[in-house]
Amino acid sequence: MTPDGSVARAAGRAALAFLVGFLVPGAGYAAIGRVAKGLLLGGSVAVVFLAGMLIGGPSVVSLAHKPIWFLGHVWGGGCTGLAWVLGRPDLAADPDAAHELGVLYTCVAALCNFLLMLDGAASGWRDVRPLAEPEAPDAKPAPGTLPGAGAPA
Repeated sequence: MTPDGSVARAAGRAALAFLVGFLVPGAGYAAIGRVAKGLLLGGSVAVVFLAGMLIGGPSVVSLAHKPIWFLGHVWGGGCTGLAWVLGRPDLAADPDAAHELGVLYTCVAALCNFLLMLDGAASGWRDVRPLAEPEAPDAKPAPGTLPGAGAPA
């Protein structure tokens, strides 16, 4: 740990971006100050997730009927929670082609949200970590010479 606590600060920002991004797609970026990026990418994930719910119905997220797909849906966070609350398990028992397509859309959106969570955490880490300090020049260049060009000819 550095004396100024930058590592602890970076770890805190990374964890905050990851957890907030889990709850609401793109919110992790907003938590670290990248609001436009969060709105654009999080909004895209939410649109694809909602499109999947519109195509397949709100019962596309079902642990009982689609346990393997649910492993992907977990990373949707708040979107998955909303679909699970709105879903009717009795409709998921006899899926048709539209339902299967909705499951695919929502799972892909949830996995994209996982990538956003990882990128938001990495961005939170990079933004705080101190960079190597630039080396100071040893001496000022002589008048009439360019810096780094050496002695005048």
